[in-house]
Amino acid sequence: MKAKELIVRRREAVRQHHVEKLSLRRQQVLLLEFFGLEIGEIACLLGMSPQTVKNHAHLARSIVVPPDLPATRATATLWVGLHSSCCMATTFAMLQI
Repeated sequence: MKAKELIVRRREAVRQHHVEKLSLRRQQVLLLEFFGLEIGEIACLLGMSPQTVKNHAHLARSIVVPPDLPATRATATLWVGLHSSCCMATTFAMLQI
């Protein structure tokens, strides 16, 4: 399989993987990762320990990334971008407040 085909298949799998129940805190962690913040920065902004942020990030990734794909930060970030108007709409709307 060619690299371009693999990328298109993964992107489509991520696009079709909707998640209805993801806690607001996990959405916030994913969103801040999407914008490039590191664990320590996220912890400071959300008033949590870095270990708690890591736990939220790990659990959120395992929920939003389709089971047949690696639950990495990169794949979760792709998911956030593709689901900004549906699954993550509330969290994205909070940015406009």
